[in-house]
Amino acid sequence: MSSKKKQLTCIKAQFYSRLILYQMKTGNPSARLLAFRTLNRVILKGAYPDLALERELRDHPHLSAQDIAFLTELVYGVVRWLGKLDYVIGLFASKVRKKEIQNILRLGVYQVLFLDGVPDYAAISETVSVAKTVYGGKIGNFVNAVLREIVREGSNLSYPEKENDPIAYMAVKNSFPKWLVQRWIELFGFTYTEKLCQSLNQVPPLTIRVNPLKTTRDGLIVRLQERGIELMPTEYSLDGINILSRFDPASIPEFDLGLFTVQDEAAQLVSYLLDPKPGDRILDACSAPGGKTTHLAELMRNEGEVVAFDINQSRLALVGLQAQRLGIGIIKTIIADVAKGDGAKEVELKFDKVLVDAPCSGLGTLRRNPDAKWTKTGTDILELSGIQFKILSQVAKMIKPDGVIVYAVCTLMPEENEGLCERFLQENPEFEIDTAIKSILPLDPRFFRGSGFFVSDPVLFNMDGFFAVKFKRMN
Repeated sequence: MSSKKKQLTCIKAQFYSRLILYQMKTGNPSARLLAFRTLNRVILKGAYPDLALERELRDHPHLSAQDIAFLTELVYGVVRWLGKLDYVIGLFASKVRKKEIQNILRLGVYQVLFLDGVPDYAAISETVSVAKTVYGGKIGNFVNAVLREIVREGSNLSYPEKENDPIAYMAVKNSFPKWLVQRWIELFGFTYTEKLCQSLNQVPPLTIRVNPLKTTRDGLIVRLQERGIELMPTEYSLDGINILSRFDPASIPEFDLGLFTVQDEAAQLVSYLLDPKPGDRILDACSAPGGKTTHLAELMRNEGEVVAFDINQSRLALVGLQAQRLGIGIIKTIIADVAKGDGAKEVELKFDKVLVDAPCSGLGTLRRNPDAKWTKTGTDILELSGIQFKILSQVAKMIKPDGVIVYAVCTLMPEENEGLCERFLQENPEFEIDTAIKSILPLDPRFFRGSGFFVSDPVLFNMDGFFAVKFKRMN
């Protein structure tokens, strides 16, 4: 490249950088441009979608509710359907050198394929505008050509055929990595795996948990309905409410007053399974950010003690903030890596009950965290299983005779579920599975499998996929 061309390139880059900065400072950036920035952080730098979005919303507090909803839809939609989007892009652009440009194409293709409310011409022109704003006319023309070709092909797009390659067919159709599709087919069969993928691609409901220390479910329902919020009680959790209206739950006074917490229904059920009672001494071994910790304290009527361990200091601080907002005073937080045996010296007495909500692959919560299906591998699952076993083995030493442990993970992989339980029982013969777990709540019998395993099947119950089991110490 000649020195003159280099100079012109530099000037153009400076111009576009200044244009972006100007748009940011004026407070009127395109939702698509913000989605592009957010996707770069999520896909290229490994940021969590919710935290990356939170950063953009914090930096642009004057975005309209419509822009916020559209921005959120674009980010989560692209991440959820990443595999299918890349397949379609690959049909017309075999190799996109710059990963950021691939994200621009993903934004455009997502709108064309999935957003019926966005006309194709608007999806193309606005996405091309983002490309030109950031990279100039040449890249804008490239994006324009690819998107127009995809629109022209329409329903004639060619996908893998079910008969010839069932794994590729399901992976592309449902936008899941091939290794995971293959593993699930081996475990669950083709028909159920397809239903599971479809279920985990659904946008989850917003579910909240009532704080019984300050109100009742019926009382909160009345307050929310007076605000014009559409809702319905959860079917299984006694404290849950499904919110049908679109709004930010933290934006209403009831949140600041500590009348509720945002939490999926399946996660609420896990706390019930421990059957906490007033006066109990309970350990939450992996507590941050505090959803289940505070639920345990609420079920204990704020009487007794909940010791909250976590390895991450900043996330552990969230437990304290949650407790303060909810009016809970019985939670004691301690920084501890339970897998390494930390925490035993910090607690003088053994516990009546322990909750191990272990770090896991999170493959049961892909509705809320679709990025996990692109970041987790089979090796990760084996490594996590090792950590889970270490945590479970350590807390087994902290339990009183006749005490109980509820082990829970938000995944459906046997290495983290039944297989791990079998190993724990073999190496800890003083424990057995407590089948009384089935009678704690009036649940559909299909929640329970085998000798007492709890599974909140996303296909059957339209909630996150949790596995839980209750161990009882016999001596």
